[in-house]
Amino acid sequence: MSIRSRSRELRLAALCLMAAISVSSAGNARPAGNDAVLARSLFDSGKALMSAGKTDEACDKFAESQRLDPRSGTLLNLAVCREEQGKIATAWLLFQEAIPLSRNDERPDREKLAKDKLAEIEPRLPRLAIEVPFPVDAIEVSLDGVAVGKAAWSEAAPIDPGDHRITVRAPGKKPWSTLVRVGPSADRHVVRVPNLEDDRVAVAPAASSASAPAPRPEPRPVLPERSNTAAYVIGGAGIAALGVGAFFGWRASKKWDDAQSNCTGDVCNAQAESLSREANTAAWVSNVGVGLGLVGIGVATWLLVSAPGDRPHTKAGVQASPIAGTSTLGLGVSGRF
Repeated sequence: MSIRSRSRELRLAALCLMAAISVSSAGNARPAGNDAVLARSLFDSGKALMSAGKTDEACDKFAESQRLDPRSGTLLNLAVCREEQGKIATAWLLFQEAIPLSRNDERPDREKLAKDKLAEIEPRLPRLAIEVPFPVDAIEVSLDGVAVGKAAWSEAAPIDPGDHRITVRAPGKKPWSTLVRVGPSADRHVVRVPNLEDDRVAVAPAASSASAPAPRPEPRPVLPERSNTAAYVIGGAGIAALGVGAFFGWRASKKWDDAQSNCTGDVCNAQAESLSREANTAAWVSNVGVGLGLVGIGVATWLLVSAPGDRPHTKAGVQASPIAGTSTLGLGVSGRF
């Protein structure tokens, strides 16, 4: 039988298998959300592309459908598609994953199909082993850019046919790399990593840097003198607070006079009591405003006096303390400038 005839025979078998899986998956429909609807559309597109001989595009559709809505039927179709692509190791792994998924879906027919395909594929699996007989500290082994851990060294692992790049790196050593061409069926390769050569170019700068003098520290930048802007802002706020305090002091005095005018001797009417309460509130606001104003002016003065200058000055300070009485509340301010 010619190679072309054998290829057509395998292709026809794959299409028949996919058709059988597709029919059986229809009876296990689940509630469809947005992802499930899109997954079904991708699945149908994959079947149509597979029938049209567009295997690579069909595999992409099946893979995205499985990502959106994992199903044992979709996974089996993807495995068949990967086998048709020639990625026999990838198909072998997907058939393995389909077994527990089919079991969870309570589909013994799919489970049997996956096991039958595994039994068919396993004798034809290409395998590749990487041996590292001379390991060094921090050695890194990678296969097609993916790290291969020490536990996987010397393991004859299944691999897809085609060209594969093995790269080995280690500190102070020259990197080593080789290209392995894996055949399509039952090909076996064992790659033995040689003893890595010292990288003298990488070692020389490290040795010379040890004897090099330490770099001189850069001079610290000279900070500019502090600006007096904050002092002016705080002083202005203090003056504004004094103004508010003065206004409410005047208001408190006026309210008190109005309250007294509504009293005859020791007897006062309801209007007098209301005006008296308003006078007390205004007096309290006045005391707070004056206190805050004095504090603001004191802080501003301290900032101006303590700014860097050509003449020495004594240490300045401001202290504020509350003043409370039977009818007053305020702040007392004392300081040294």
